[in-house]
Amino acid sequence: MALSPFSLELDSLPLFFRYRDVIFGRGFAATIETTGRALCVREDDEFVMAGVEPGGMAASGATRELAQYAFRKMFTTILFDIAAEEETFDAFKTAVERFVHQTSPSVIDEWNRAVAASRQAVGADVNVPRQPADMPASVAIVHTELAPAQNILSEPEHLVAA
Repeated sequence: MALSPFSLELDSLPLFFRYRDVIFGRGFAATIETTGRALCVREDDEFVMAGVEPGGMAASGATRELAQYAFRKMFTTILFDIAAEEETFDAFKTAVERFVHQTSPSVIDEWNRAVAASRQAVGADVNVPRQPADMPASVAIVHTELAPAQNILSEPEHLVAA
């Protein structure tokens, strides 16, 4: 059985996340499936999970799990805000794509340093789910016809970049 990436004792843990959201906008509903990258960094007595792609967002908590939970809530809240601002599905889709793919060179540099450190610390024999570190963020946004069968309970998934 694979270990949780959160069980690794690293000060800066590079993670992938996969979220699925159903968001209601002005006259539309959209299903958004996002794969992104984040860093979970220990800072003094708390953990901060900062977006790499999407960049510009961060959330903190007393544990890595609580930081991840706060990050997940913030991500969805940003999607709610975009839905409230955009008048059409097409405008919403464009704004979400822009949000998911934003980043900065300094954040990418920090990500790359964390990936190198995790590769050195983890080793090949540790059974933790991994993905290639250069896997880009992706987002699929589908106009959704509403039906009860589409309700899902989304579980957060984290993979260590290697």
